[in-house]
Amino acid sequence: MTRLTLISDHLCPYVQRAAIALLEKGVPFERVTVDLAHKPDWFLALSPLGKVPLLRVQDGRGAEAVLFESSVICEYVEETQDGVRLHPDDPLERARHRAWMEFGSTILADLWVLETTPEPVTFAGKRDGIIAKFGRLEAVLGDGPYFAGDRFSLVDAVFAPIFRYFDVFDTLVALHMFDTLPKVGRWRAALSSRTRWIRITATGCGRFLPATTHIFSRRIRRGDMSQGLAWILLVVAGLLDVAWAISMKYAQGYTRLGWSILSLALLGGFVFLLGRALEALPVGTAYAIWTGIGAVGTVLLGVVLFGESLNPMRLGGIGLVVAGIAALKLAPA
Repeated sequence: MTRLTLISDHLCPYVQRAAIALLEKGVPFERVTVDLAHKPDWFLALSPLGKVPLLRVQDGRGAEAVLFESSVICEYVEETQDGVRLHPDDPLERARHRAWMEFGSTILADLWVLETTPEPVTFAGKRDGIIAKFGRLEAVLGDGPYFAGDRFSLVDAVFAPIFRYFDVFDTLVALHMFDTLPKVGRWRAALSSRTRWIRITATGCGRFLPATTHIFSRRIRRGDMSQGLAWILLVVAGLLDVAWAISMKYAQGYTRLGWSILSLALLGGFVFLLGRALEALPVGTAYAIWTGIGAVGTVLLGVVLFGESLNPMRLGGIGLVVAGIAALKLAPA
């Protein structure tokens, strides 16, 4: 009788797909966990790439082989083990499934960037790219509940760990990945509720992100935000700039204590909000628009509060500034 041992670690989603395939086939197997931060010599001797998963295959005669790469392990399990079929019988459909499995691997690579990058622009770009990839899946999914309809397949085994990432992300921030992708959303829900592999993902190698989500969550707390929120903060920063300029007028050279304190508070407020907005907006566009809001607002309040003139030339200047703000907002960065 063949004896199978899955060599894994606690975090790897590639291990997860292999474990799910084994479980779906109903194949008994042992699991050995390796600390990849301190790889033992025996593991390095077995793994050509120094990665998990590995599948150690021992037959009844004592012969042993070690397979590496999760896709290879899944294919071996499908071809050699009894149980439900996880690939279509039709060669063309089987090839198509293998292609979508590889597509899933590219999404995993994107997710690693998404959860670890400290750069908001990179984060937003990668998020949009992942949404676009799921959009391709939306176009090929049927009525479900799984990729191939009622039949669980190796494509589902690949995407089940991917969707687990979003279970964690949802506890940190609303990414709205699947808001416009109803089929993908239903697929995710079906995989998340599949009891056959929940018991594996609840232990051991199912604890996907504890070592990395602190980076993601810390970045969220620092202020990673949508572009819409960044624009709101920029406008508020511009309005505070206007209030700061007016408060300096009333402070009379910082000789009036109350107005002086207010002026310094407004200064700190708009600098803080401008800095936050610049996390997600192009600096040239954002700074110019912030300056324009401050200039126009200060001119208008100068007229209202201090009786400053508003002749046609000044009106024309205000119009040009407003037009410039609009152009900067609409133009691609």
